[in-house]
Amino acid sequence: MGHRLVVRRTARGHLHEPSSNMIEGGFSVAAFAVFPDPVAVVVADGRPAVGASNPSWVAAFGDGSSILTSAAVANALSRVLDGALERAEATFVGADVDHAIVIVAMPGERPTALVHARVVPRRAVHEDAALLQTMLDCLPVSVTLADGSGNRLFSNAADMVHSQTSDAGVFDALVDATDVAFAREVAGRVLATGAEEIMTSDVQTPHGVRSMFYHVIAVDGSRPKEKLLLFVGRDVSEQLRAERDVREQQDFIRQIIDSDPNLIFVKDVRGNCLLVNQAAAAVLGKTPDEIVGQCEADLHDDVEHAKRFLEVDQRVIATLEEYTAEECVRRHAGEERW
Repeated sequence: MGHRLVVRRTARGHLHEPSSNMIEGGFSVAAFAVFPDPVAVVVADGRPAVGASNPSWVAAFGDGSSILTSAAVANALSRVLDGALERAEATFVGADVDHAIVIVAMPGERPTALVHARVVPRRAVHEDAALLQTMLDCLPVSVTLADGSGNRLFSNAADMVHSQTSDAGVFDALVDATDVAFAREVAGRVLATGAEEIMTSDVQTPHGVRSMFYHVIAVDGSRPKEKLLLFVGRDVSEQLRAERDVREQQDFIRQIIDSDPNLIFVKDVRGNCLLVNQAAAAVLGKTPDEIVGQCEADLHDDVEHAKRFLEVDQRVIATLEEYTAEECVRRHAGEERW
C-alpha cells in the first residue's frame, strides 16, 4: 500500500528490529504501518525511546524526542512504563497543532507502551472570545476589566446595565463621582500589593440609584509584568433595603416597649437576653445594649437567684404555659421593689 515501517534506534543505540509479522508487544506490522494516525511503540531502555513508529508518526513528530520529553506526555508515559497504570492520556501542544495522546501498556521483554496521537483541532481565537463573552454576559454580576490607568478593556452585559456611561473611564463609570478618588486609592493598593479589596458605591444608573458592591482584583496581563484590574460587582440594593426595613421594624418595636413602664425582656432557653426595654435595664443600672447578649449569671450576683430564674424560664419554654409569681427585685442602688 506504499507504507513502510520505520525502525529506530533506542537510547542506547541498539537497533530494535521487529519480526517479520509482529512488533515487540504483539502489534501486527501490517496494521501498524497503515494506521492513519501517528502511532509508536515506546520501550523503556534506560529512558523511554521510540522502538518503532509508522510514517504518520515520523511526519508529525520526527524521532519523537519533542513529544516524549514534553511534561504531560512524559509523566503519563512513565506511569504506564512503571506499571502504575495500564492506560494514560495526555495532551501534546505543538507549534501549529495539538494532539490528544493515549498511552497503553503492552506485553514485552522490556516495559513497553503503545502511544497513539490524534489531532485535536484548535478553536479559532475569535470563537473562544465570542464564547467567553456569551458566558460572561449570562452572569448576574457585572464584570469589568481595566488597565492600571482605569481604561476599560472589557465589560459584560450586567456591567453595561449598571455603569453610568459606557465611554467613561472605569472609575467614573462604576462609582459615584464622590467616590472616584477613593476608588482610585483602592485600585492603586490592589495593583501594588496584589491583595483583593472591596468597595461600595451608590451609582446612578438608567434604572435609578443602585447600591453596588465591588470586588477589586489584580490579574496578570498578556504582556510581561503587566497588571490589570478586574472589577466584579454585585447589585445589593434589594438586600440593603431589606436590612433597612428590618432595622426600622426593630426601632419601632424598641420605641413601643421603651414607652412601657413594666419590665419587658426576651430570653432564649439558655437564659441569654435577646431584647430588653429601658425599664428593665434601669433596674440593673445598665442600658439595653449592655444587657443584650448577657445571661442570668452575668446579670445577678446571687448565683442561686439566677439559677432559679433560668429554671422557671426553661419550664415555661418547655410547657408553653404562663407562669405568674410575686418577686422582690433589688435595684442596682440597693432599693427593693415588689
